[in-house]
Amino acid sequence: MLDRGSLKSQFMVEDMMLADGPKSGSDRPQRFTDNASSSPVTPLVPLLSLDYQISIIAANSFFHLYNYIDQLKLAKRMVRLLSPQPGSMILGRQLGSSVPGEYTGMKDDDTRYAHDVASFQRFWDRVAEEVGDGCRFRVESMMDEVELILGQK
Repeated sequence: MLDRGSLKSQFMVEDMMLADGPKSGSDRPQRFTDNASSSPVTPLVPLLSLDYQISIIAANSFFHLYNYIDQLKLAKRMVRLLSPQPGSMILGRQLGSSVPGEYTGMKDDDTRYAHDVASFQRFWDRVAEEVGDGCRFRVESMMDEVELILGQK
């Protein structure tokens, strides 16, 4: 890696739906390392202890995996992780739809919410309103439209 000596980030595996973080043992987050690294993989602190300390959250291909209500819970949890400093951000790319709404998930009783640009703005406006304390978001989004033909290879 070109930035091995300068990258100070830590990557975690965590269940964001657990508001209080992992409990113990195998539920604890793990640090990702590469095989070339001599440093051991060590457990990190619970997610709860990181509240208000993270400046950038990369949530790539994430929100569209959940229904609208769960997206709200996840977004509010992420906001709680963010440092209250200007420039803190949540970024990422998501799968969306030109027709926003709930879609059938992988299981018949499961749904996932797909946003368009306008609904994604309204979503973050709602998150800010529910979080309160003067929370505001500047949402920058765009949609690349790709025609999907399901069932064809």
